[in-house]
Amino acid sequence: MSLGHGDNKDMEKRIRMHANFAEYVPIAILLIFLSEMGNMSAMLIHAMGGVLILGRTLHALGLYGVLKGNSRPIGMVLTVTVIAVASATSVAAYFLGTQ
Repeated sequence: MSLGHGDNKDMEKRIRMHANFAEYVPIAILLIFLSEMGNMSAMLIHAMGGVLILGRTLHALGLYGVLKGNSRPIGMVLTVTVIAVASATSVAAYFLGTQ
């Protein structure tokens, strides 16, 4: 099979795990970087990075079935929360000139 997953459910799941990571993590890291360039608190920057790592780990483990329960949706919520907080702090840093 040179392209796709060939109806292999495990491979399809792995492809989606990789794609989901590639869809969300770059924008989150870019927004965290912009927050840092806006002189946001180092504690906030580190917290956002830690929450992003936790969220992505929970999402991957939940999707692959290692953790049962709500780990996948919790991971999704944590990832989106980091993106929202980093967006808000980047905008605040730009408009308010946070020093």
